[in-house]
Amino acid sequence: LYGGSTCGLDFIDVSKEDSIVSRLSALLSYLEIADGFCVLGCLPMTINMCYVLTSSANGNDSAALFNATFGNIIGIFVSPVLILGMLSVQGGVSYAEVILKLTYKVVVPLVAGQLLLNFGPEGFRQWLLTVKKEMKLSQEFMLSLVVYASFCNTFAADVDTSAASIIIVGLFIVVIQCSMFAAAWWFYTLPFLGFDVKDSIAGMFCSVHKTMALGVPMISSMYEDSDAGSGIYTIPLLVYHPMLAITGSILVPRLKAIVEAAAETEGAAGKGAFASVSGEGN
Repeated sequence: LYGGSTCGLDFIDVSKEDSIVSRLSALLSYLEIADGFCVLGCLPMTINMCYVLTSSANGNDSAALFNATFGNIIGIFVSPVLILGMLSVQGGVSYAEVILKLTYKVVVPLVAGQLLLNFGPEGFRQWLLTVKKEMKLSQEFMLSLVVYASFCNTFAADVDTSAASIIIVGLFIVVIQCSMFAAAWWFYTLPFLGFDVKDSIAGMFCSVHKTMALGVPMISSMYEDSDAGSGIYTIPLLVYHPMLAITGSILVPRLKAIVEAAAETEGAAGKGAFASVSGEGN
């Protein structure tokens, strides 16, 4: 995928130093950025975004919720294996060490929350239902705080990245996302798979989304002792996640129209079959 510290971009020669190509080449010349894209590809999907977008497009939200939840659970153990197998982590971080860090950063809070929610005192559980909206807002605030802290770590490590470079990476990621949406939609609509339109929508969103709630702790656990710091490895993920919310929201109205058209076609076919059977009976 890349060679040396220039990611195979030494052949690019542009006359204007501030051109888009030169900025993209300069940013991707960081080996950590290239590693960040590899890490991004190894992460599981995000639960909330997959469910919300699939539900908004009238897709199979139950399948999306199951796949996203199951993917996040197994991703805790599978993603570090993929990352450690593809990349060399500075400091010789072992698989057991990464799993241990992820256990107290992700698994322990998750298990504790589920125990309190399902087996806690009745009064406490009823109180949680009354402050459900506030809990949702606090979750979004904490996730935003994690993103902010990751960006702070990136620039605190004296990494030579500018706002323009981040924008260029954002445009590059949009191209990747559009290509992945098209490929996933083509795959899940293949006739031999037997998926209907709603299943295809769920599969498409689950295939393209990447989790930030699990990705940031995983990257920080694996690269916190890196010379460049863990922040720069999170740049592709931090740009990918909000851009995906935008591109996914743009697709929702079109997908909803496809679902409605498919329902009308099936309804017309059903009425035609019923009329044919009724005519034969008479």
